[in-house]
Amino acid sequence: MTSASEPTKKTESSSSPDVEIGTFSQTIDMVPGTRLLLNPGRDDDGSAQIVLSPEPSSDPDDPLNWSTARKTLSFLVVNVYSFMVAVVALSTAVTYGALIAEFGTTAEYLNVGTAVSILFIGMGNIIWNPIALRYGRRPVYMLSCLLTGVAQVIAATAQRSSVFVGSRILMGFVAAPFEQLPAVTVNDQFFVHQRGFGLSLYVLAATLGSFIGPLATGFIVDGVGWRWVYWTFAITMGVVIILAFFFLEETGYNRDDGTFGDSGPPLHEPKTYVKRLKLVSDLKLPQPLGATIIQPIQLLVEPIILWCACLYGFGIAWLSIMAFTSNTVFQSPLYSYNFSFTAVGLTSLSPLVGSMILFYVGGAGTDRFMIWQARRNGGIMEPESRIYAALVAGPIMSAGLVLYGVGASAGLHWMVPVVGMGFIGAGIPIAGEVSLGYVTECYSHRAGEASTAMITVRNIIACGMIFATEPWINHSGLRDTFIIMGALCLFGFWSGVLLIWKGYFIMSSFVSDASSASPTQSAAPSPPSDQVQLMAAFAARARRDHDAMRLYAGVLAGLMGLFILFHLFSLLRWPLKLGPFTSLRRLVSVKVPGVPSLGHGTLLLFYLGLNVGFIFVYTDTSFLSLRVVVAARTGWLAVANTVLTVFFSLKNTPLGYLTGVSYERLNILHRISGLTTFLLVVVHAASYSSVFLNQQNAARLRVREEIFGIVGGFSLLTVVMAALTLQRRRYELFYVLHVVFFVVSLVFMSLHHPTAAERVIIAMGLAAGMWCLDRLLRVSRLIYHGINNTATLQPLPNGGTRVILNKKLLGANPGEHAFLWIPGIRRFETHPFTIARAEPLEFVVASQDGFTRDLHQHASKSPGAVLRASVEGPYGQIPDPARYDKVVIFAGGSGGSFAFGSALRLLQATGGSDKRDVTLVWSMRNSALLEWFSAHLRDIGQSPGFTTSIHITGQTEVKKLSNRPGLGTADGSEGALVLEDSLGDESGIELSSLTGDLPSYIHGASVHYQRPNVNDFVTQAVDGMTSGQRILVMACGPAGLLKEVRSVTTSRMVSGGPHVSLHCEQFGW
Repeated sequence: MTSASEPTKKTESSSSPDVEIGTFSQTIDMVPGTRLLLNPGRDDDGSAQIVLSPEPSSDPDDPLNWSTARKTLSFLVVNVYSFMVAVVALSTAVTYGALIAEFGTTAEYLNVGTAVSILFIGMGNIIWNPIALRYGRRPVYMLSCLLTGVAQVIAATAQRSSVFVGSRILMGFVAAPFEQLPAVTVNDQFFVHQRGFGLSLYVLAATLGSFIGPLATGFIVDGVGWRWVYWTFAITMGVVIILAFFFLEETGYNRDDGTFGDSGPPLHEPKTYVKRLKLVSDLKLPQPLGATIIQPIQLLVEPIILWCACLYGFGIAWLSIMAFTSNTVFQSPLYSYNFSFTAVGLTSLSPLVGSMILFYVGGAGTDRFMIWQARRNGGIMEPESRIYAALVAGPIMSAGLVLYGVGASAGLHWMVPVVGMGFIGAGIPIAGEVSLGYVTECYSHRAGEASTAMITVRNIIACGMIFATEPWINHSGLRDTFIIMGALCLFGFWSGVLLIWKGYFIMSSFVSDASSASPTQSAAPSPPSDQVQLMAAFAARARRDHDAMRLYAGVLAGLMGLFILFHLFSLLRWPLKLGPFTSLRRLVSVKVPGVPSLGHGTLLLFYLGLNVGFIFVYTDTSFLSLRVVVAARTGWLAVANTVLTVFFSLKNTPLGYLTGVSYERLNILHRISGLTTFLLVVVHAASYSSVFLNQQNAARLRVREEIFGIVGGFSLLTVVMAALTLQRRRYELFYVLHVVFFVVSLVFMSLHHPTAAERVIIAMGLAAGMWCLDRLLRVSRLIYHGINNTATLQPLPNGGTRVILNKKLLGANPGEHAFLWIPGIRRFETHPFTIARAEPLEFVVASQDGFTRDLHQHASKSPGAVLRASVEGPYGQIPDPARYDKVVIFAGGSGGSFAFGSALRLLQATGGSDKRDVTLVWSMRNSALLEWFSAHLRDIGQSPGFTTSIHITGQTEVKKLSNRPGLGTADGSEGALVLEDSLGDESGIELSSLTGDLPSYIHGASVHYQRPNVNDFVTQAVDGMTSGQRILVMACGPAGLLKEVRSVTTSRMVSGGPHVSLHCEQFGW
């Protein structure tokens, strides 16, 4: 490290005997974030002096010159604000029980509102930060306090759940400054070697609020009701406004007015106390306000920003997930703790204590460690010194997640999950302190924009994790989910080792902080004036992009070809009796969290790796910068993946015929490729925005073609957000948004590059052509099958509806599915349902929401109603059961449509031959579902070679089964199934206690009053089978059942044994 001049030294005494005021502002080779922290010279006692950075001016109103008492009082109000907003933002979950009871809503719906609120907390700073930089921090703090209080009044007076959720979303936007502005205030008031301590105080205040809030909220809910929770919040925010008005001073300061220097008297007398109460300041911005709003977009692709966002985002996600699940864990009968609201709130003491113990490590501890490292580094401070604290917190937080999840799921003493909560809480302050500290060090002169970009990405991650947690836990269970979270947490914190190792290189290559360059540093070489050479470089880049896309398409086509060949081989091996690759099939069929199987996971990782690799294939950065090259390549990859996404969405996909995989099994590829497309668009937009803004060419973003691209990008954002937030909750709304904004994105991406020579419009035309052709085929089938076709509706108990069409669907087999159109219920919607019987065409529909709810209501009001209808399909690549020697079918609840449909298909194929061995296992919570398939039970029960086992697992509102003649006999030759009234006063009795009064057989099917043992059924099917025989195991139902069936079945796929095949159909589309 060299310098162009020696630092100057203040003659007046500083606040500390070992602190020197001075700066090495003329350094030559320091990267952003690297500073001279210690004067290489020595005092008489041999100690190095700390160099103050930034250098304070001679102005007494400079926040760096304030007295300790003045700084402390003002910053105390900031921390009180942060504490209270954190209380308000993260205490909603404790009131869920009372809200559900009063409004009749669901925890899932309330979680949506909370998650969207968290998303707005991150994105709101895109608006708030420029206002704070231009008009001052003080007015933003006070306006945020006022509007947050208003949001609490709306919540306290809400009479509908939608109004309450709206108040949470409003609060998310108006409370957003508490996530970012205090970090800017720390930069305003504290020197570099003190910022860790300042950030630790802010993070501790926010963390304490997030823990103490639920604790206090629990007492209020139990004592005076949930509405007083929000009245209390509103009153408290009013108190904070008063404190802010009188004691919170403006810390924004114009440092470009020539006040730097080491000599001279103060510019003016200090402001009086009354003048300090001025609400709005006139601060100078180095660029227009609009450009400041755009700047966070420029920083989104910076590796430093992304790493800090992931570290902090997943840390907040673990905390939020713990907060949202604690109510279920400690109150639900599933986990046997049965805590009261107050007791649930008291569990927050554990993470509270944990956070207080370790907050020093990431704050003042990193300040001391940074000084210690600077002494060993010739006085030079590197911002990576702050990352070491994350290496300490990683194992602690990871262990907490495992203790919480494993302890609760195993029913261990309540202290185990509570201690785990403490470990999780211990890591939260360090995640915040390290992330904010590292970002503000690397982007010291753009701390507001950098922290805004980081927090926006952080909250998107946290929001996405909150949405994903409930289906993740439902799919994998509490234990496995939190074990995986623990592993991800450890990996995320310890990934900081890469930045410690290569942080200097990353910052020198990517971080664009112009202010960190010294005055004597040479300016970057300007682009050549020869426009011919420039155009030649762009043309060469375009050729390389086109070549890369051809190779990318070739790799994907080759991969599809491998699956086609594998499918053809699987068809040929049946008559040739070729042995299967048992070990490989067993390996790829193993269930892994987040994806259906290890095979799916491997394929998705390969696809993602392929996209990352092709960003850098065929690139040349010798003339054009890496950012320009990456910006263009990610744009082309987004175009290619758009075509791929549309291809995977086709209902009439060629892959269905060539690989034996129907469209619904390709849907996971459609979702992943769609999300990848959106991420590539984000990188493309952020990279080009960064290039244009660095070139002082923000006007380029207002060019018509660029505006079209921006509109297309935001359309894709709408598609992705609708998929993440609405698909499982409001499917019909999701579908409309999905289709409309997808079409909009195609149109505007075409207009973004409208000339055929650029080839983008050709790719968009290909995607649109495939989509329109698929729609045309589907509409044509609907019209054909709708001629003189009607549907008869029959209501069934427990929300079921039987739909029988009077026309046959060509090529339909029971167990497959088709899209049903009944314009009398929904004129412009078709919905997929499993075919329960082919002749006549029959669907059994479980009532959920939207179309199925309205369908059941219409059938209940008019039993036997006949409506105009049509059907489109069939779809589904189901293994032919007739090609197997033994078949085992598992079904859960309404999955009986698939199970009985598959059994009837086999019955039709074999003509009732007793040479087949078929076992059907059907489990249900409510015995009312028996009436849904009573006719199917009778048909199968009278056929040789079929064994049916019914398992009723419900605990409450049990309906008592009674028999007419022949119903309770093993042969079930006569009789019909009926359901008597519910048990009345005995509705809470365990079903197992009533088995003495309930039948053991229904239509020849054995009835059991317990969960089925999947392992016993599969083992019984495999035992006695030879290596030349084939067994098919099929399952349809909830995720828990499918997980167990997959685990047991794959364990029976062994070399030398019978050929075991597995086919699973999961709820959802």
